[in-house]
Amino acid sequence: MEGSVQKRMEACVKERNPSSSQEHYFIEEYRIIRPDGEIRWIKDSSFPVFDDEGELLGFTGVAQDVTAEKQTERLRREKAIAEATTTRLRAVAGSIAHQVTNPLTAVKIAYDYIYQRLQILTNNYHKAVRAGAIQPNLTEDEIQKIEHFSAQINYRIKEAGFIIGHHLVNINENRWHTSIDKLLLKPQLMSEIIKNALKAYPFLSQQRRDLIHWQKGSDFSVLAEKDLLMHVLLNLIDNALKSIEFVGKGEISIWLENGTDYNFLHIKDTGEGLARKGRGKIFNSFTSSREGCTGLGLYFCKSVMQAYHGDITCLGKKGEYALFSLKFPVQNN
Repeated sequence: MEGSVQKRMEACVKERNPSSSQEHYFIEEYRIIRPDGEIRWIKDSSFPVFDDEGELLGFTGVAQDVTAEKQTERLRREKAIAEATTTRLRAVAGSIAHQVTNPLTAVKIAYDYIYQRLQILTNNYHKAVRAGAIQPNLTEDEIQKIEHFSAQINYRIKEAGFIIGHHLVNINENRWHTSIDKLLLKPQLMSEIIKNALKAYPFLSQQRRDLIHWQKGSDFSVLAEKDLLMHVLLNLIDNALKSIEFVGKGEISIWLENGTDYNFLHIKDTGEGLARKGRGKIFNSFTSSREGCTGLGLYFCKSVMQAYHGDITCLGKKGEYALFSLKFPVQNN
C-alpha cells in the first residue's frame, strides 16, 4: 500500500468520535509500479482494527486489481468526448458549408461568364491586330499572364468546392451509413474509380499531377457506392501529396492486385514516411500528426472499407515510405 494512502487512513481514524459506534471504512484507488515498470491500478477496500481499549492495531481489507476497468472507463470517456466533438463539428461544418457554398456558386457562375467573354475578346483582339485594324497594346507575355491568372482563379474556385464537399463527406457519417444501409451498392470497376478520383482532385499544377504513377494492368470489380469509394481514394491521395510537400520529395504509386479471396488496391508514397510508433492509432477519429487536420479522413476510410466487408491497413518507415492497402472481397459472378 502506498504510504500516502496509509497516512490518510490513520489521520481519518484519529479524528473519529470515540463515542460513535460507526466504523470507518475506506475505499481508495491508487497506482502501483511493478518491478518491470508496468503501471497497475488498485482498488483498496479497508477498515481499521482496534484493541479493547480503542487503540488502532492496523487495517484489514481487500485489494483488487482494477486496471482493466480503468482502461474501459477511459476508453468510454474518450468515445463520449469524440462523439460529442463530432456532433458539434457536423453542426458547425454544415453551417459553414451553407454560408460558403452559396456565394461560391455565384462566383463560379460569374467566372464562367467572364471567361467565355474573355475568350471572345482575346480572339477578336488577335484578329484585329493581324488585320492591322488596331495597334497591339498588349504584349504576348501579358496575354499569357491573363490566361494564367484566369486559370488560377478557376482552380481556386474548384479547390474551395472540393475542400468543402470533401470534408463534409468525411464528417457526415450519417450520410454514408445511410448509403450502405439502403444497399445503394452496385458493381464498380476499380480502374474507373481511380480514374474519376484523379480527375476530381484539384491538382495545383501538372507537375503535382505527374507525381502520381498509376500502374494500369490488373483490374477488378467491387460492390460499392462509387462516390464514397472515390472519397476514400481522395483522402489517401491528399494525404500522400501533403506528405511529399512536407519534406519536399517523393512520388506516389498506385496499383491493383488480384487475389483468390480478396483483391487489393495499393497506394504508396515516398514522402514523409510512416513511423512504426502510433501506426495502429492513425485510423482513430481525431488522430492526426499534422497541425490543422481533423484526423477524420483515415477514420472515414477505415469505416467505409469495413462496411464493404473489406479493410484498410498501413505499413511504412519514417523518412522512407507509407503504404496503404485496401482489401476488397472478390465478387463472384
